[in-house]
This record gives sequence, C-alpha cells and structure tokens, in this order.
Amino acid sequence: MKGRFVRFLVPCLAAVFLFSCSSTPAELVAKHTKRGDEFAQKEKYKEAVIEYKNAVKAGPNDAALRFKLAKAAMEARDFPTAFQELQKAVELDPNNFEAKAKLGEIYVVTGRTDDVSRIADDLVKSRPRDPAGYLLKSGMAARGGRIDEAIAQLKKAVEFDPKAIRPILAVGNLYMLKRDTNSAKEWFDKALVAGPDAPEVHVVRGNFFFATGERDEGEKAYRKAIELSKEKENLRIALAEHYLYQGRLEDSEKELDAVIKEMNSQKARKVLAEVKLETGKPGEARPLVEAILKENDKDLDGKNLKGRIAIAEKRFEDAKALFSDVIRQDAAMARAHLYNGLTDILQGYVDVGMKSVQEAVKLDPNNLRARLLLGELYLKTNAPAAAEKEAVEVLRRNPSNLPAGVLYGDSFLLRKDWKKAEQVYGGMIRQMPKSPIGYFKMGQSRKAQGKPSEAAGYFAQAVERNPGDLAAVNEHVFALVAAKQADKARTPPFGGDRVSGHGGMERAYSDEGLNHEKGGTGGSCEAMGGGYTNLKGSAWEYTGTVRSDNGGNDGADRRHSYQEVAGRVLSGDL
Repeated sequence: MKGRFVRFLVPCLAAVFLFSCSSTPAELVAKHTKRGDEFAQKEKYKEAVIEYKNAVKAGPNDAALRFKLAKAAMEARDFPTAFQELQKAVELDPNNFEAKAKLGEIYVVTGRTDDVSRIADDLVKSRPRDPAGYLLKSGMAARGGRIDEAIAQLKKAVEFDPKAIRPILAVGNLYMLKRDTNSAKEWFDKALVAGPDAPEVHVVRGNFFFATGERDEGEKAYRKAIELSKEKENLRIALAEHYLYQGRLEDSEKELDAVIKEMNSQKARKVLAEVKLETGKPGEARPLVEAILKENDKDLDGKNLKGRIAIAEKRFEDAKALFSDVIRQDAAMARAHLYNGLTDILQGYVDVGMKSVQEAVKLDPNNLRARLLLGELYLKTNAPAAAEKEAVEVLRRNPSNLPAGVLYGDSFLLRKDWKKAEQVYGGMIRQMPKSPIGYFKMGQSRKAQGKPSEAAGYFAQAVERNPGDLAAVNEHVFALVAAKQADKARTPPFGGDRVSGHGGMERAYSDEGLNHEKGGTGGSCEAMGGGYTNLKGSAWEYTGTVRSDNGGNDGADRRHSYQEVAGRVLSGDL
C-alpha cells in the first residue's frame, strides 16, 4: 500500500513542480531578450547571439527579435546566422527597410545581382531620400568594375543626406581605387566637416595619409581617432599594423607591447603572435600563444595560432589536427578554414586547399588575407577576371592595401591589357615615388610587351631604390641583354662586386622561372604572378613568376608555384 502511494505521489509532485516552474513563450522571449540586450551592450556578441537564439525559439514570428539576432550575429562575425536571420526578418516584416538594406549588403558581397537589384530598386522607390538604396547600387557597380557608376550612385546618396558620413567616405575610397588622390582627399575633407568627432573619419583619413606616404599625418589622424573612440584597443592595434606595413617592425611591436601591458589585451597578444610568425620567429610567438591559452585553454584563436606555429615548424599533421578541432568547434571561423587550406596547399593538395580558402571568404567577406590569397590562386589558374574581383573587394574595404593594388594591376597584365595595368602601376609610382614596387611592375609590363629597353629603364629605377633586391637586379640585367645593351650590365651599379655579392647573378625565381635562351631573346613571356613582399623591414623583394606562351608546367611545377603563394601568406607577404 505504501509503495503504491509513493508511486502515485512522485509523478504528482513532479507535475506540480513543472507547472509551477514553467514559463509562457512571452516570458521566455522577454527573459532571453533582456539577457541578450545586456550582453550586446557589453559588446559580448557571441553570448548575445546565444540568448537571442533562445528568445527566437520561444517567439519565432517576432521580426524585431530576428533583426536583433541578425545584428548581433554580424558583430560576432557569424555571417551564416546573420544572413539567415535577415532573410527571416524581411520575410516577417517587409517594411523593415534597415533589415532590407543589410540583407542587400550581404547580397552585394556574395554577388547575387538580381537580389541586390530588387532590394535596391525597392528601397529607392519606397524611400527615395534614403541613401541605403543608392549605396547598394553603388556596391554592385563597384563589384562589377564600374567605378564611375559607383561614384555617381554614392553622390546621389550624399545629395539626399549631406551629413551621412558613410557614403562620403565611400566616394573618397572609390577615388583612391581610381588612383585619383586629389579627388579622394577632397571627399575625405568633406567627411571631416560632416563629422569632425567621428572616429571612423579620422581612421579613413589616416589610411589615406599612410597610402600616400604622409606617415606623420597618418599617425596623427589615428591618434585623434583613438582619443575620440571607445575602441581604443582596436585602433591602437590597427595603428601597430600600419607600422608593420610600413616596415617599422620595431614601432609595431612596441605599440602592441604597450597595449598588452596597459590593457592586458588578449587581442594585442594575438596580433603580436601573428607578427612574430610572419617575421619568421615562431619561437617568440610560442610564449604569447601559451599565455593566451593559459588564460583560456578553449580560446579558438589561441588554438588557431598554435596550428600556425606547427605549420612554421613543418609539423603539418599537428597543424591539420588543430585546425580541424577549431573548425569542429566553430565551423564559421574563417581564419581556421584559411590556414587549414594553406596547410593542404603546402602539402600539395591544391584543389582541396583552394576550396577551404573559398570557404573562408564565404564565411568572412572582410577577411582580406583570404581574399588576397584567393586572388593569387586565381592568377595561378589563369583566371584573371576572378582575381580582379578579389582585388576590388579588398580595395573597396581598404584602398591603401598595396598587395591588393598589385594584384589588381596583375589581373590586367595577365590579360595583356597593358593600358589598364600601367594605369595601376603608374599610380603606385605617383603615390609612392620612393618605393621600388611601381617601377618593378612597370618594368614587367614593358618586358611582357617586348620592349626590353624601356623595361630596363624601369628595372633600373627599382634597383636604385633597393640595390639589395636580387630579383630587380636580375630583371634589369636580362632586359639589357635582350635590348642588346649587355655592356651596360657589366658596369656599376649593376656589375662588379655588387653582382658577385649576389652569388654571381643567381636566379631569384621559382622553378617556373624565366624562359630565357642564351644568345637570343627567348620565348614570348607574360607576367603571371607579380610578387610583392614587405620583408623584415623596409626592403622589398619580388617573386614574380612568368609563363611561357608556348607551353605550360607539369603538375609538380604548378604545385611548387601554389606552395610559393602559400608560403608568402605565411610569411606575411599577403
């Protein structure tokens, strides 16, 4: 009797307990939304995404909640979730024009032209004085290489909202893409008038000054942005990265060390670890990575960096295991896919590796390194139009990105569009007259056109700006020989001890090499890669590869070429 009573009592008590503790869907939505809002306010976006997802489960038809989740996911760089939730938010509330605009931006990045056009036309028709529709039209035009059309659409946006900083800055960035620095500065000055206290204005102006060689002005603009912004940590790290691009390695490390000491910044530790890896110092990166993982042994960035140390030490199996573990825990982490792909490429599995890099770009369209690598791989597979698109996407985001500028020019060079290629290289010469890169690339263009005498002149300018660069010295000598001016190659500064100091003019190219025949001009060649690296300081080295018109390379040569590109990424050249 007692046993039956207990068996009856237990489920009854459980039912009472469950009934008393249950919440209505509305209560669950309110509870999780409140938690999500609190996390979002503290900029803990990953945690906010979790709470908003729980709220959405309880209230799946709440369009405003879906939009909150989408915005938090974008901040957390969880783009698949953001895309899915924006679609749902617009479906539930077609009049949410802000959600439509953000969805359109994703469509621009992913190249869904019909969807972008539909949303842009709808926005312009419904809200003709709202810049959003014109911004989308501009984005699609820029993606298609129609820069003048993109600028015209942006100017419409500015006309309707003269105080909107974003389109004003975008116009300046597009003029930078055209290498029209005077017009770019005019629009960046307009942005300063429209938003003198907006940190993003000073950041973009800083990027402009750095790109045009005005380093002091660039640093001054960044310091002003840091003063105005709450994002002091991120901006100081960005400034340190600019120092790195300029070859100021010591200044870069000093700034990062200061951020680590003053803010106990894990972000700065991660960037400094990357700097150490990219300058060939995996041993100095290791204690930084160990400190990151000591604070949080589940830190996926730390594990990713540990995998990169394994790559540097050629422990590819260990690297693959680490990257696979990171991807298993967070399939949306673009950086893990990027370096997982690099590991495959370095092992000779090019097709598999390229798919991983493409996935990295898909997951994070703002991952500029992944886009640059993908663009280089497209050049190697004779797909210059695809390479051009990747270069444009990088330059839209950062017009001062030099590797992207070179990739952009090289995409035209491979198609023998000499005029467009030389417009890009000429812009580099005008903007950075003290740098050898523009002269070197212009020399490659003239060489590919069968104009060795003109090529020699440009290569000489490159050598003058960096006498220690073997590739430029070699190209200059070969151009002189092809122009039947070999006697000039035997005189200083290109002959004598300086040349013997380089090992008797040893080749500076990969196994693809230069198809040069002794006693003749050799086969007709066209530039295929056009390397560019900022190595350990201010010295520039070029690793441009060429392809003979009358034949291709075998699989091993192609594999070597791809591995060369992967190696350049690992050394920080891309």
